[in-house]
Amino acid sequence: MGDERLINKGRSVGQADLLSQANLSEALARLHEAELVPCGWHPDKTVLLSELQKKLMAAAGEGEAQTEDARHQTRLEAEARQFAKSLLRKMQEGLKILHREGALGDLTLESFSREGRLLQSTPALVAYLIRVEPLVGKLDPALARFFGGREPSALVREALDGLREADRLQEGARVELPAKTVERLELKGRLLDLIDELNGVARIAFDGQAERRAKFNKDLLLRGRRSVPASPAGPTA
Repeated sequence: MGDERLINKGRSVGQADLLSQANLSEALARLHEAELVPCGWHPDKTVLLSELQKKLMAAAGEGEAQTEDARHQTRLEAEARQFAKSLLRKMQEGLKILHREGALGDLTLESFSREGRLLQSTPALVAYLIRVEPLVGKLDPALARFFGGREPSALVREALDGLREADRLQEGARVELPAKTVERLELKGRLLDLIDELNGVARIAFDGQAERRAKFNKDLLLRGRRSVPASPAGPTA
């Protein structure tokens, strides 16, 4: 399967941003070789930086279909989560109205407490919906008026089915991650490892020289991460 640490590290960054950063890091390694080598950097690693970039660029065109499929599965999971969250928001408002009317029976608003959980992830949403589904069922007749006459417990089950199916597809995509994709992710991890090592050596070589040390960072990668909205985890090819 490959080196899991490198694969996970490679998954954390986009390929275009990584290549831009690696190109800059290679240029800095060549420019400051005289200062870096006595502090632990070997010229062979500068060559390796270049070679890994070439390998990664050569692999750029591979696995496009698998990447698009992974994006599709991610969209499905995001839509399922959105449906579940929307349902819960509406139900919360309905429960508040029933509470004011004294129509909750032997239940209270606390019965539906999220216990401090944000319910952002699929597992958290599934666990909460499983817990409240029988409670919602007790209030179906009273809550139905807020959902166009539909039984809210049926909507909860529908949300659960959607989340479980989306999660199953995502898990299947992860398990069946194509060998080429795994190889590419590991390659990205190796390249990122090398950049981290270069930056570490530079901090040693240029200790007390803030301006030079500042050149050796991952600004291009961090800038790329900040420009992309947060999304469910999946292969970053």
